[in-house]
Amino acid sequence: PKNIESRTERYALPSGTKVALLKKKTRGASVHAVVSLHFGTLENLTNKDVIGSLTADALIRGTSELNRQQVQDEIDRLKAQLRISGNAAGVSVNIETESSTLPSLLRLAGSILKDATIPDSEFELVRKSQITGLEFSKTEPQSIALLRLNRALYPFPKGDVRAFRTVEESMEDLQKATAEEGRQ
Repeated sequence: PKNIESRTERYALPSGTKVALLKKKTRGASVHAVVSLHFGTLENLTNKDVIGSLTADALIRGTSELNRQQVQDEIDRLKAQLRISGNAAGVSVNIETESSTLPSLLRLAGSILKDATIPDSEFELVRKSQITGLEFSKTEPQSIALLRLNRALYPFPKGDVRAFRTVEESMEDLQKATAEEGRQ
């Protein structure tokens, strides 16, 4: 840890965003980056975890300038990987690319985060995918055990963004979520 910390460059952008860079020589000048954005308070995130997760998964599905296929084509053209995940409290962007294409990929990621359109049809595909995953986890022993453990370790009340919902609660919230909520 001390060795890593001594090589980590930390600073803040004019916007107040905190940055930590750890430079490391890699084969092929590859770059691995994670951009984590945190937002909200416990009060304004109440009952928003499912819609946050749905929205994060739907972000990469298109912007006002690029549809889903065009976004994917641009990622492919840059020979990169771009994954976006999150929940009500934040979003994470995972990037893998070559150093020469990093600025272009960061611009694309910024465009997705700022200008995602979240079409109803794409939101519905994400919802169905999450429901399918939950259906599978209902009978998966490892998923059941992990959920029980997390609910015991983190006994937050229902609606708290830190709480672990039962599969049934998550499915109920998924059924109620709307694309309009995700766009807000």
